[in-house]
Amino acid sequence: MLETRQTQKKLCESTFHLWLGLITGFLYAFALYGFLFMSRETLRLFAINSEYDLPVLNEEEQLFYNLFAGLLAGVLAQSVVLRFWIDKPMQVFTNHDNRRRVILNDAGVLPWYFMHWMAKIVLVIANFFYVCTTDYYILSFYPAFWFLFILILVVLFLQPWIAVRRIYKNKAFKMIGLAFAIIAINGLLLTKINIIDIESINKFILSKNIRNEYHLQLPEVYDPEEYYLRDGDEVLYMVLSSRGEPTIFFNQKEYSFDQITKEIEKINPNISWTRDVIYRLNIDQRCNYKDVLRLKRVFQLVGIHRVFYSVLPVQREFDDRYYTRQGMSDYIPSSKVPQPPFLDNSKLKHTDIKLTPTKVLINNIDKDNLWQQELKNKLKENSQLLIHFYCEDDVPFGVYIQFKDELKGIIREVRMNYLQQYYGNKDDYFDYTFTVQKEAREKFAIHLKEMDLIN
Repeated sequence: MLETRQTQKKLCESTFHLWLGLITGFLYAFALYGFLFMSRETLRLFAINSEYDLPVLNEEEQLFYNLFAGLLAGVLAQSVVLRFWIDKPMQVFTNHDNRRRVILNDAGVLPWYFMHWMAKIVLVIANFFYVCTTDYYILSFYPAFWFLFILILVVLFLQPWIAVRRIYKNKAFKMIGLAFAIIAINGLLLTKINIIDIESINKFILSKNIRNEYHLQLPEVYDPEEYYLRDGDEVLYMVLSSRGEPTIFFNQKEYSFDQITKEIEKINPNISWTRDVIYRLNIDQRCNYKDVLRLKRVFQLVGIHRVFYSVLPVQREFDDRYYTRQGMSDYIPSSKVPQPPFLDNSKLKHTDIKLTPTKVLINNIDKDNLWQQELKNKLKENSQLLIHFYCEDDVPFGVYIQFKDELKGIIREVRMNYLQQYYGNKDDYFDYTFTVQKEAREKFAIHLKEMDLIN
């Protein structure tokens, strides 16, 4: 009888305590939503790299994370309200103080344990963003793992009601339904609140991002190389202005061709040291070859001979901004740096190739789309192929890179056929041992001599 009488009592005897608890819960939910919102934005700002790139949430992602933060704030506020109510009307649990302690434990310990756990996860993710500058483009919790957020909310919402239901039996379902409705409405209302102007922040930061501001379009290749920037390596941009003119950016500053020569000479006075420096060139594929050639002559004049063109793989599954390590290496001959031996090898019979915007000429003969097969045949006849390469001024840089990529594909195919003939069939070139690969590289090679840089 005692238990029956006790269960008939209200969860909160005082109306004043009822409304005070609700008001406290709403204020707590708003404060916690603001904290979660600002934590997410701070995490995004931590991911800003030296090129002023940062992860930008689309409208759907932003709405989902705001809704999760609003509902989570409401669920955790529910625990605060229950603790406030249960602590005050002690007469409800006069003879069942153990149940009171269970409710207080469920309403207090689990949410804070979850917050402690989530803080650790956020710290790990923040460190990941800081160390792996652009890898956040492959780390997406939504929409791939949206159900995990739902499960977190369900568990945190129902856990405090387990002990309450033991006391109030089936009447607890009404309480649970009412609590769910209040939390859902409160979460939807909080979702509409943006603590800060996210769009203005994104616009301000990305205005300093050269890729974004000038709509940089990198060339696409089938066989990109991977390169990691080292200390001392530099990054340079060549983009097209709104007037369609080439513009050079170095260390976030705009330079003309004359100015960039003096700037590189100033920061690289030691020629013996600059031989080991690699410049990563982010060049818009719409730039003309004549402008790229002017830039290469700047490096030639200064004595820098190793560059790395940023490119995009043709087949990609992530955001274009993720591919910052893909590219194509190039050698720039310089009077201050000894040329590779093959350039002075007069025994090699050379083949003239001229690249135009629409076709490839071999020894001034238009081979249409059969020039690749022509070069393969020449390689089979003479395994060491020396090419005197000429390129017209109006050839887009993207076409120039695609041509060099096709040359890599030709030599890779010839080497692969040789290895399969003598060392058995394997799926990939790199499946063979290093010694065997080296043998194929030494036997078959294409030496590209860019005559525009030598003349």
